[in-house]
Amino acid sequence: MSVATHTENDSKENKHREVETINRNLALSKQLPMGEEADNIIKWSNLMSDTKFYQTMVTAGGKNAILAIFLTARSLDIDPMLAINGGISCVQGRTMLSSALMNMLIRRQGHSIKKKIGTDRICHLIGRRRDNGDEMESVFTIEMAERANLTKNPVYKSYPERMLFNRALSNLAKDLFPDCIGNSLCEGEIDDTIDIPAPVEEAQLSKESMLFIDKYNLLDLESDASVFINSISVNLGQPRQKTISQAAKEPDKFEKNLARFIEKVGANKTAAAK
Repeated sequence: MSVATHTENDSKENKHREVETINRNLALSKQLPMGEEADNIIKWSNLMSDTKFYQTMVTAGGKNAILAIFLTARSLDIDPMLAINGGISCVQGRTMLSSALMNMLIRRQGHSIKKKIGTDRICHLIGRRRDNGDEMESVFTIEMAERANLTKNPVYKSYPERMLFNRALSNLAKDLFPDCIGNSLCEGEIDDTIDIPAPVEEAQLSKESMLFIDKYNLLDLESDASVFINSISVNLGQPRQKTISQAAKEPDKFEKNLARFIEKVGANKTAAAK
């Protein structure tokens, strides 16, 4: 065997080992935390959920939103604080990566992403894998966004170039780098599907909601009122914030139903104890 052939075989074997190492670290190969690790993650999630700075995450994603973010960060080998401070969001029960974090996850494995075109009308990306050399292109245009009814989101009007990049990157990541991002979505993909209320209506609901939240101490996610709000949201299949806004319009009705709920829960606990 010649020296050149031997060197070539060594190179192929080293690359094969690199691929195996990456595969061993895939999010899909990780099990959920158990024992002390699980206890610590739950503890930190509860502590963070009680912090006002992160209450918007809880409002959007539910009382376990912080836990979902921590578990996603763990699966993708991301620093938890990097994830919770803008890297990962939890919206409607799904984790969503920021484009910056998604870009980082891909590049830290040595893969390449090049922007061929980036304007307020079109984003054209070219991706190349480090391990096997596979290449793929991803194009997303403002016309594609309009056809998908995405431009109703005012962010598209303010930052069209960034939004087109986010969607082009997300499509490329799903097709070429799924091992880097798991099954998470990119920022904007969930929000794009939500109807945006009129500004006046949003302001009115916000005032009513804040008074209602303060009256029933709904920031305490373990309170009877919070548990009741959550149960209504689950039954109606709608966000917690919408349920709060609806209940705030009929406080007397909510008060009566809350009393019945507390009485029923107490009766169930008594029956279970027997």
